[in-house]
Amino acid sequence: MALHERILLATDLSARSDRALDRAVMLAAREGAELVVLHVVEPVAGSRFYPRTQPLPVLAGLVRQQLVHDLGDRVAKADIRVEEGEPAEVIERVARELHATIVVVGVARVERLGRFVLGTTVERLVRLIEAPLLIVTDRPRRPYEHIAVAVDFSPAAMHAVQLVTSELPGKRITAIHAYRAVTYASPEPKLAAAQWKQVAAASFEEWIASGKLSLEDRARVVPRFEHGDPARSIREAAAHGGFDLVVIGTRGRGRISEFFMGSVAKEILAELPCDALLVREAK
Repeated sequence: MALHERILLATDLSARSDRALDRAVMLAAREGAELVVLHVVEPVAGSRFYPRTQPLPVLAGLVRQQLVHDLGDRVAKADIRVEEGEPAEVIERVARELHATIVVVGVARVERLGRFVLGTTVERLVRLIEAPLLIVTDRPRRPYEHIAVAVDFSPAAMHAVQLVTSELPGKRITAIHAYRAVTYASPEPKLAAAQWKQVAAASFEEWIASGKLSLEDRARVVPRFEHGDPARSIREAAAHGGFDLVVIGTRGRGRISEFFMGSVAKEILAELPCDALLVREAK
C-alpha cells in the first residue's frame, strides 16, 4: 500500500493546522488518494474555538462548517469526521480503523528563536501511532524535493530509507549519520577524528548493502557524516542543507521506545527547521 493512499489529517482548527491541511491536500492530489479530515471534541473543554457549552451534535455541526470553509472547493474530495474523546487516543483509533497509510498533523505553535512546541497531542501520537506520522511545520509551497533521513545503522532507519526511496522515485536522499569521535586521549585529535569518520563511512556501506534496495535506489542514497550530538547535528544539517523533509525511523512501541522517542526524537523535532516524517519500524 502506497504511503499516500489513505491520508488522515488531524486538525484542531488553529492557524498552525492550516499548514498541515494544505500539505495533506497536496499529498492527496495524487490520483486515487483518499483524504479523511478529523477533528476531536474533548469531553470537557470542547473544541478549540467552540467551548463545550452546547450538545455534541451542535458542536459537530459548527466544526464541520468550519472545515468545509477551510477546504473550499476541495471539500468534495474529503471525508470530514468529528468525534469526541481524548485527541491522541481518538486519532490513534481512527487511524487504525481506517488503515491510514499516513497521519498528518501540525505543531502547536512556534516560539522565539524558531523553537517549535509540538503540543501534548502530537507528543503522544509520536509514541502511540503505528502509521507514519507527518509533522508539518513549514508552509507547503511544492512537493518535497530535498529529503534527508536520520541514520543510525538500525533496522528502523533502514525501513525509513526503503520507504522513502520507494515513495519518492528519482529523488536524491541524503542519509545523515551523526557520530561522536573520542579524540581527547589521542596525541593527534584531528587524525583520530578522521579515522572515526572512516569507520562511520565503512559502517554505512555495509549497512546500506544489507538493505533490500536496488542498485539504482542505493545510488540515490548519499551519506553525510556529522561529528557531534545526533539531535543537534541533524537539526543543523537540515538547516544548512536546505532540506524540506527529514525522515526519522523509530522503533516499536513499549517503554524503551517511548523513552527513546521522548528524548532523542523529541529533541530533534523541537528545533527542526522543516517538516518531519516519523516512520515506525516494520514488525
